[in-house]
Formats: sequence, C-alpha cells, structure tokens
Amino acid sequence: MRVVYVVILVMSSVVIPPNLCEVFSSASDMQMVFAVERDIVDILSQYSKDLETKLNRIQSYLEEVNILESERLPQESDDRFLERMAGNPIHAYKLMKRFSVDWKKIEDDLKNSNWSETEFALKRKRLSPVTPREDDLNGSAQSLIRLQDVYELDIRDMIRGKFGKGNQRVASKATLTAQDCLFMGKHCFNSGALARSLEWFEEAWVLAGREGNQTVSQDQIQTFIDHAAKTHDERVLNGDKDPNLFPKPVYEEPPFQQREKIYQTIHDKLMKNLTSPHLVHDNEDDIPRFNALCRGEELRAPEYVATLKCFYSHQNDPYYYLHPAQIEVAHHNPLIRIFHNVLSDDEMTTIRGIAAPLLMRSQVQGTGKGATKISNSRTSKTSWLQDSFDPLIRIVTQRVAWMTGLNTDTMKEESELLQVANYVNGGHYNPHHDYVMKEKDPNHMIQLPHKGMYIGDRIATWMFYINHVPAGGRTVFPRIGAGVTATGGSAVFWYNLHKSGEADRATLHGACPILHGTKWVSNKWIREGGQAFTRPCGLTKDEGK
Repeated sequence: MRVVYVVILVMSSVVIPPNLCEVFSSASDMQMVFAVERDIVDILSQYSKDLETKLNRIQSYLEEVNILESERLPQESDDRFLERMAGNPIHAYKLMKRFSVDWKKIEDDLKNSNWSETEFALKRKRLSPVTPREDDLNGSAQSLIRLQDVYELDIRDMIRGKFGKGNQRVASKATLTAQDCLFMGKHCFNSGALARSLEWFEEAWVLAGREGNQTVSQDQIQTFIDHAAKTHDERVLNGDKDPNLFPKPVYEEPPFQQREKIYQTIHDKLMKNLTSPHLVHDNEDDIPRFNALCRGEELRAPEYVATLKCFYSHQNDPYYYLHPAQIEVAHHNPLIRIFHNVLSDDEMTTIRGIAAPLLMRSQVQGTGKGATKISNSRTSKTSWLQDSFDPLIRIVTQRVAWMTGLNTDTMKEESELLQVANYVNGGHYNPHHDYVMKEKDPNHMIQLPHKGMYIGDRIATWMFYINHVPAGGRTVFPRIGAGVTATGGSAVFWYNLHKSGEADRATLHGACPILHGTKWVSNKWIREGGQAFTRPCGLTKDEGK
C-alpha cells in the first residue's frame, strides 16, 4: 500500500508569533508536535471506521504512525517517549514531511465525503502554535545533511534508520522511502550541494526499484539524476573546485566511490598533522577538524594526551573538604577544565523546567549595530534566567563563583544571566569565539551604553551540561584538537581572554550536531570588569594563556 503522509494546513487567517513559527529546532516544541499528531491520529482513526473505502491514503498514514508508536518501551512514560521520538532526526524529518507536504492528498479525499465533524476536529488541531511549516521541513532535512557531513554517515544506513559509528551508533525503526530520498536530493541540489544531491538521487533510484516504484518511479528519478549529473560534470570539467562538487565527473567515477576517497583523504591529512601543544591552525582547517573531533577522533599527539590528569580540589574552602570538586584537565594551553558532578539530576530537571517555557530561536550577531539575526550556523533555542526566577538559579551562580574563583554577581554585572540552550535533531553551533568585543568590527559589536562599558568582554565561559545526551553534542576546540563529551551534571570552563585582556584565538569552539536525542546546556559568561582583583591584568600580550 502506498505510504502517504497527513499534514494539517495552517489557516491563512491565523497569525503565529515569530518565535513560535519554527519548531524543528526545539525538543519541547517537537514533543508537542508529536502529541498533536497523535491527537490527529485519533480523529482520523474514528473517521476511517465509517469511510474505510475512501480512506486508503489515511490508512497508509496511520500505518506509518503506528511504526512510530511501536518504539515505546515497556512502562515508558508519555513524556519520555515523546522526548525520544523528538530526538530522532529521521522521525523528525518524517514528521515535518507529514505536516508540510502531503496534506492535500488526504484533503481531496475528505472533500468528497460527508466529514464535517472530522473537519472541525482537524481545524482545531491545526490552530496549534507548533504546527510545522515548510521551513520546518527544510530545516529538518538540512539537519539530516549536516549529520551526514559531520559524522560521515552512509546513506544506505540512514534509510534503514541506522546512523552513527562505534559507541555512538543508533538503530531505530525510522526508515526513508524512495520518495524521501528524492526530496533530500532536491533539497541538496537547490542548496548547491551537487555532490550530495547525486548520492541521494542514486539511492532513491535503487530504493524505488526495491519498492516496485511504489512511492515514486525510477523513470521520474532518472530525470533528476541526468540533470544533476550534467550540471555537476560541466562545472568540474570547467575547473570548478567548489567543495560541494566531486573531484571528478561522475561519469568517470561513481559518487559513492568518490565520497569514500574524500573521507580517506581528509582523515590522512588530519593524522599527518596531529596538534602540537602550542599550535593554532589556520581557518581553512577549522571545519575538517571540527567534524573529526565531533566523531570522537583524537587530533593531539599521544605524548600530549598522556599529560592530561584528573584531581580533587577543595579550593581552600573548609565546607568542601568532604566533597571536593572533581576536576579533569582537558587541555593545558589554553587551560580547559571539566568539573564533574556539579549538578544533581533534580537540579538539572528544575533548570530545564524553568527554561522550557521561555525558549526562543537562538540568534547570532547581525550586520547592523547591536543587531541580531537567526542563522543556520546555530540551530538551537535559548532562554535567559534571572537569579530571582528560582532559588536554585542563584545557588548555581554562586557555585560557579566558588568553582572558578571569579566574581559572578549578576546584580553587579560581574556575569551575564544564566543562558539555557536546547539542541535537537542535528542542532549545532558552528565554530566561534565567545568574546564579543575583541577583534570585532564596530558594526558587529554588541553596543553597550557608555555607563555600562565597564563590564568588559566575556573573560571566561562556564558551561553546564544539564541532561544526559545519548549521542553527539560534544563541545570541541578545532584549533587545539580538544573535545569534551556532553555528560549530564558536569561543566566545562575556560578563559576566552589572556590575562592582558587580548583575545585568545585558540579558544575557537563549537557545539557538535546532536546525533540522537536532545541536548541541554547552560552558559554562565563571566565579564572582565568585575575581575580586577580575582584575575589581575598581565604585563605581556600572551601572559596567562
């Protein structure tokens, strides 16, 4: 039976607030979408009992959703089940497609029957502020491509619901059809990723044959293959060296063979240039090294890694002699430290609960003065928590002060409010620096009132991991070859500035895409203005790296 998808049309008369329009990048929104879809299933199930002969398309949809429901674990709570489903990038893509593409096919069937009660029930559901749109479908598809690029995933595994490698490998019942692969190919082609589009088109053609041309025919797919191959090969033969192209025309060497050679070439280059303790790589190496670190590869020499140690510290505070801080040195220069077990499970749950209703799409600095914008370089949702929101937030702020020895009083502007970020479905943050004033064009700086300039730049970053991430989501530093695994209850700390106040460019870091599940982090950015006596200025440019 042909697989079809149900999508509820967003009424043109309904105005959705901008911060609620995008749902694929938020775990909490995705859980709500899955919950809305389950309600839709109930409505359509009741209707199908009366008009089974006219509802073949709806029945196909129900069968697909039942596959999703079969992944519920014994005695698993509803919230936990929805969270797992929201964290599965393939389930998320299918969910976006059901809501964004195929609703017209079902609506045509329903218009030819007496279905006023069902129509009314569906209209109520489509008024939900988390109803996905076409942008969500494209964003979800782009997340799959991002996972494929960073983790070097094989399309042949992805269509079977398998993705990841080694201890990050995940398998599920979520699968892709030939029609899905065709859509992914179109998405890649339209975004300029010609090499990727050819891989998806070829897999769509193979899968269509196995399906017996059920969801899309091989003849239809061949048209896209021919056009993409012609466009690709013309550019290659003209000497175009775009990284989105294969090195050779595809008529000389098939896409999958060229992809394997590309992966091997990148790997060999990285292994030949293991990071020395003081080496800062050029910008052209940032992304390949970022991707390798996200996959868990070690880019530092074994002799250097052997010098990294763990230790206990009571910070000369009698209160902590019985339960000292558990500190792991992740890198020496710049100094990156991991603090283990600094938040309990209850504390993590409380922080997530406070932040969830306040989440908005993350933004980055824009082109105008003080401007911000939504960007594909950072796909997450964030909220800012004042110390007054809950006693725990104030305690956490004080805990950071004790652990770091720095001043963090937000009322004195010694640190920023606690930022909570939520990543899901390939959510990531491209390599960036946390300092916001140093080495910045004036038009790109955060513009502060003159009386507030004393707070200075972000001298240091403290990042809590406030949930247990199933796979992916590391914090990595491509220029020094260091990486930190996102472990619930732990935190990572580093200085963004030298003691002289100069920017430390080696602290370039990024958040790896979420391979499976969801990731919650909480950032406390500490400002340099309040640290005159806790971290005095150095006398040379690079002192106190």
